[in-house]
Amino acid sequence: MSGGARRVTAVLACHGRVAVTLEALAGLFAQALPAGLSLDVVVVDDASPDGTAEAVAERFPQVRLLHGDGGLWWAGAMALGLGEAARSAPDFLLWLNDDVRLDGGAVAALVACHDAWRTNGGGAPVVVGATRDPETGRLSYGGQRRHPRRPFRFLPVEPADFAQPCDTFQGNIVLVPRAVHERLGGISRAFVGVQGTADTDFGLRAGQSGVPVVQAPGTLGTCAPNRAMPPWSDGARPLRDRLAALVGPRGFPPRGWLTFARRHGGPLWPVWAASPYLSRAWTALTAGSAASRFPPARPRVALMDGVIAHYRLPFLHQLARAEGWAISVFHGPGPANFGAVMTTEPLPLPTVPVRHRSWPGGRRIAWTGGVMEALSGRYDAVIAAFHVHDLGVWTLWLARRLTGRPRLVLSGHFRLDGAETGLVAALRRRLRVVMARGADAVLPYTPRFAAQCVAHGVAADRVFVTHNTIDVAAVRAAGAAVSGDEVAAARRRHGLPDGPVFLFIGRLYAAKRVDLAIRAVAALRRRGRACSLLVVGDGPHRPRIESLAAGEDGVRLAPALFDEAQLAPLFRLATAVVCPDSVGLLIAHAFAYGVPLVTCRDAPGHGVEIDYLRHGENGLLADSLDADALAASLETLLDRPDLVEHLREGARRTADGLTIEAVVAANLAALRRALGTDAHALAPASTPASKGPSQ
Repeated sequence: MSGGARRVTAVLACHGRVAVTLEALAGLFAQALPAGLSLDVVVVDDASPDGTAEAVAERFPQVRLLHGDGGLWWAGAMALGLGEAARSAPDFLLWLNDDVRLDGGAVAALVACHDAWRTNGGGAPVVVGATRDPETGRLSYGGQRRHPRRPFRFLPVEPADFAQPCDTFQGNIVLVPRAVHERLGGISRAFVGVQGTADTDFGLRAGQSGVPVVQAPGTLGTCAPNRAMPPWSDGARPLRDRLAALVGPRGFPPRGWLTFARRHGGPLWPVWAASPYLSRAWTALTAGSAASRFPPARPRVALMDGVIAHYRLPFLHQLARAEGWAISVFHGPGPANFGAVMTTEPLPLPTVPVRHRSWPGGRRIAWTGGVMEALSGRYDAVIAAFHVHDLGVWTLWLARRLTGRPRLVLSGHFRLDGAETGLVAALRRRLRVVMARGADAVLPYTPRFAAQCVAHGVAADRVFVTHNTIDVAAVRAAGAAVSGDEVAAARRRHGLPDGPVFLFIGRLYAAKRVDLAIRAVAALRRRGRACSLLVVGDGPHRPRIESLAAGEDGVRLAPALFDEAQLAPLFRLATAVVCPDSVGLLIAHAFAYGVPLVTCRDAPGHGVEIDYLRHGENGLLADSLDADALAASLETLLDRPDLVEHLREGARRTADGLTIEAVVAANLAALRRALGTDAHALAPASTPASKGPSQ
């Protein structure tokens, strides 16, 4: 199949979103195809009320257009279209959602992945194309792996620069060899009239038949993740409609769902078949009362974020501008040895002064201040920090489970997996899972921990990624205001010699391993490499850093700086920011300026923000936590000015997805989900359903 002329027939299902469908087709017909590969298209319009079929026929007359009666939904429409496409005997059938915007070489990449896998002896595979969120650039849909213990739970396959085997897939971009389509019989007729499940079923059946399912390298297009509220959770709907939705096209229609359960549920398939009905019936029964308690006009929210640090102020200012919410901030100093320091600046939202209680040692909050106030009945929802050691949060959690209010949104790291061993670690992980599952919505900081939440039983529609970040827009404005003369003056002021400058900014404590950066730069200078290191910060480890730097001409120290106008020239003159261990918000700060970050792979102290770093794209990961490995990475930047520019561009792109606006949008979306109503339009409208027609 790898030689001679070949043909791909793409199949799209559509319903009632004419502009979206037309844009998808435009991207499809704009594909850059290699010689010998041609493309044609079948579109199934399932009785769109907005003239989609007519618009497609007028703008793309080369499309084969089929018509449904409005009852096909995604699976039925795709089954019809794929059957029609197969009759003309193409080499490949391309499943494509009409809300996907393909990259220019996506189709060619899918075919190339197929050919390479087959050439290497893996057999003719089904090839899945991963998609990314157009807002954040993060994975939205693609291949999936089955949970090792739960047969109907599927974990996302993160994109890589090589093809990866999968167990099944989300059918947004999928290339199926025609022989495989015919062998499996296409999409099963049991799923006609169903919105989802059919793609998962097809992928699992492929694997059972010995057909490889692989995800192509990288991502091949954009597709916004679906945040639509499940209809059985919508308190604005009558109870009868909510219960009917459980067995409706967007839920678990018995014919299709029982077929899926029998095929893939193993000996306990009746148990797995019943589980979604049982778990969602309670939601359907209680959503109406929730809606009546939480009217759409100005829900009252308690933001109990532990200690409000200075960097959170831009988030609060942006949150204060969101109309339709009554948000109060619970604000008080942290324990004596707590990591975060409370800001002393006035807050832009109504403030409730509180006093936190700590565990012995003063490092952890044992009782979040203001819990009893939050339980007084004045608040409809609470946003609290995800800390299982905080008895106050557990009190809120228990009140929500017993009384139904206040609705609880948890925000934090959500490290539900871990390598720690022992009884205490196992108990801590179990408590984290229990707390996360019991929340109405969760706000993990990165997609990696969002995936852990889903893997441990938190419904995907209750998970909203909210990046821990700084005010990217303000930082960029500060950087743009700095002149070349000011950058040169900063170099002179800090006594930095000519040549590349590596920069560390942050609190100086042992876990940061700034000593490794000093030794790495000293080693480079001994080899005659012109470079220097500027360390900016104060902290308990500063005397040790001063001692190490005393005999090194290329190392300079400066006191802690907090004024962005003073920091901006330093970031502007930096070749890279270096932080060997315990990377936190410094990475967002550096990327906002378009400065790459260099750190050490698998360093034990990294915060979740390390997920923002992609080696070779926006920064570098030294192979190990030692000075020689770090020096090798820094020397690569000295030798490769082209790589530095590439990393700078990657850092800027990453920062585009770390804005305060995106954080606020995630928080408001989580609140809307927790309150069980979409009545107040305070965040972007729900994106179209991930499985095609939005009926």
